[in-house]
Amino acid sequence: MFVNFLFVACSSSKDEIPLAKVGNKTLYYSDLMLDLPENISREDSAIIVQSEIRQWITSELMVNEANKYLSKKEKDFSRQIEEYRKSLLIFEFEKKWVLNHIDTVVSDEEVLNFYNSNTFDFELKTNILKLRFVKMEISKPNALKEQAKRLLFSSNPKDLPILERICNQHAENYFLDDSVWLMYDDVIKEIPFGNVLQKESTLTSKRFELSDSNYEYFVLVKEIRIKDEMSPLAYEKDNIKMIILQQRKTNLLDSLQNKIYATATSAGTYTTYE
Repeated sequence: MFVNFLFVACSSSKDEIPLAKVGNKTLYYSDLMLDLPENISREDSAIIVQSEIRQWITSELMVNEANKYLSKKEKDFSRQIEEYRKSLLIFEFEKKWVLNHIDTVVSDEEVLNFYNSNTFDFELKTNILKLRFVKMEISKPNALKEQAKRLLFSSNPKDLPILERICNQHAENYFLDDSVWLMYDDVIKEIPFGNVLQKESTLTSKRFELSDSNYEYFVLVKEIRIKDEMSPLAYEKDNIKMIILQQRKTNLLDSLQNKIYATATSAGTYTTYE
């Protein structure tokens, strides 16, 4: 019966169909604000609507009980509501002010200066490395795998586009940008290094050929930095930019508050009592 009612409610051009009532308050279908998938069945729709109705009824019953149980003073939230309203106003004002006044361009020189001035804040919390790798199914032709390996280990930059085309067509997975620092713990989820890769900062440009029951892996490790070493600038660049922008935002808001306060002081628009 409820399923049929729901179908009527969903099909009706009028959403003011009552679904439940508690005291003098009525829940209408339009109040539910449901975003049901187009292909949902009427049975599943009914379950969702029934759940929403029960939640609404429970909420209204709890409000009624709270009104009876609490004193007038305990039910007075006018001060909290006003404080919350003011907080929202200030938040929106500050957000718009910052958006209209902040300089979002952070130069490489600023990043470098910040990095050099805060070296103790950039200690690695995990091992990181730069590498290229290709993961191919063992069943792939040996000639194809040998070609991929040769191109991966090549120092000729012209070989890289060729390798990328091969990887797009035949590799299970690959990563060719060895200018990017990656977390070691993320890399070993994809490449079964085991104990083959010694986590030493002195390791550079080392080649690996690994395999398991299903895949062969060709890996060129360019560089490694280990935990507790100083983190490289390239790895911290985006983070430093975010810090600089946050500092600019803080300075803008401090300046705004000071300006508003100074202007009000000069104009005598507030009064203090001693």
